[in-house]
Amino acid sequence: MKKTILIIGILFLSQLSFSQDSTKFEFLFRINPQAIIDPATATIQPGIEMRFNQKFALEFDYGHQFNKFELWKSENNYTKNRNYYKIKFGVKYYPKNQNLYKNTCMLPYIGLAYFYIPNYFSVTNSWFTDTDGSQYTFDAVDIFKETNIATLKLGAEYIIYKRINIDFSGEIGLRNARLSHLSYINKTEADDFYWTEWGFLSPNKRHPSIRNSLYLGLNIKIGFIALKIK
Repeated sequence: MKKTILIIGILFLSQLSFSQDSTKFEFLFRINPQAIIDPATATIQPGIEMRFNQKFALEFDYGHQFNKFELWKSENNYTKNRNYYKIKFGVKYYPKNQNLYKNTCMLPYIGLAYFYIPNYFSVTNSWFTDTDGSQYTFDAVDIFKETNIATLKLGAEYIIYKRINIDFSGEIGLRNARLSHLSYINKTEADDFYWTEWGFLSPNKRHPSIRNSLYLGLNIKIGFIALKIK
């Protein structure tokens, strides 16, 4: 994944260096309103975007944990003490050879994006299947789930009022999720066999695992152009 990030950066910088169209720079603040109602990892997710040469832009988002709207949450849920955040950045390319938003209200683009989600939590009074097939019960376990996602992104920006715009995009890519157990309280090998449980489109939270899967995403961002340089 780190190699992918490096390649994206090199490609962007090389295109930026050789481009002859360097007449404009824009700096934007963005907010992703849909991130706050994510059913699993709700966040308040602001971001920034820097546009170069009418053709390229860099974007960066940070998602801060927001527990209130996590729809999975209930008083009886065995998952406790969740602690997570999201980091996302990407490169955008605008195929239209024109000043941004000049004589049009829509600006399509294509891009590459990467995001990283570290997620710490604990599970109490449960069981799990280890990677070798052995099963154990425990009073408590601390768990770390690390998710890396790389995507191809297609989108369009719409100006709605002067310096305010809305960015709609769809993403397709690969997700890598690694779930590790960090420490236990009263870990004991199980006398009875438990079926390995699966949640919706992902392994149960108890089981150590490495899983690669397809990722599909939709995004809506509201942006404000804070700085323009012609």
